[in-house]
Amino acid sequence: MPAAASRFRPGWGRAAEISASEGRELFGLDPAGYAAGRPGYPAEIFETLESRCGLSPGTPTLEIGSGGGQATGELLARGAQPLVAVEPNVALADFLARRFGARVDVRRQPFEDVELPEAAFALAASATAFHWVDQQRGLEQLARVLRPGGWWAAWWTHYYDPEREDELYDALTPILAPLSGFNPGGSTGLFSFDREARVADLEGAGAFRDVAVAEVRWSLLLDPATARALFGTFSTVLALEKDEREDVLRRIERVLREDFGGSFRRTVVTILYTAQRKPP
Repeated sequence: MPAAASRFRPGWGRAAEISASEGRELFGLDPAGYAAGRPGYPAEIFETLESRCGLSPGTPTLEIGSGGGQATGELLARGAQPLVAVEPNVALADFLARRFGARVDVRRQPFEDVELPEAAFALAASATAFHWVDQQRGLEQLARVLRPGGWWAAWWTHYYDPEREDELYDALTPILAPLSGFNPGGSTGLFSFDREARVADLEGAGAFRDVAVAEVRWSLLLDPATARALFGTFSTVLALEKDEREDVLRRIERVLREDFGGSFRRTVVTILYTAQRKPP
């Protein structure tokens, strides 16, 4: 078991059993609901992109796995231009194109396969998505399309804090623990918090230097509606049959309403990996 796994409570935190192709399809079932259900990311992430990774007006930027655009809008607001968004799910890609129009060049292919010009980008970013990419092929492609001195930034939000007590975690365990591959913060926890493996991937690619890892803790207020919307975007919930999914989400709503008086403020964690493209 990787060292990072010890940060997760027993019974939850198993690796997701959903393949990349299946996951890509699941998230496109309801693009508007996915975009509304997932919260954005803390300002500290984008401030780091500015101060460390050079994001500023006119920065040629690539976003990998843009989903519903939770990070896309902030990248645009802070100067990413031109911005190419790679989103393999056609429904989500179409949603992105409608949402952002001509400001974003949307590519509807897996990142490993999309054709992009060599050394075209000063910044590449991926928000809670790069775990769906084959790591070796993805990092090789990334090294090819980033210009020397350009920056890579990948981050994930884990929707609870594995280092703190969380009463909502305990209350939802009987509902969620039986789901195949489920963990309380989404399906990415073991991947994103395995620092040694993620850093080893970057260093092993041979094209990156100055690898750094940072964690940002922030609070998320959940009520029955927002909890339903958030948990309804997790791949292992989406993978359920419609009736089963509806039962799980209703039970989550009931816990928030009856056990927590209608709301619960929990600490969540966003973990950020950054690295610079070496000169050839």
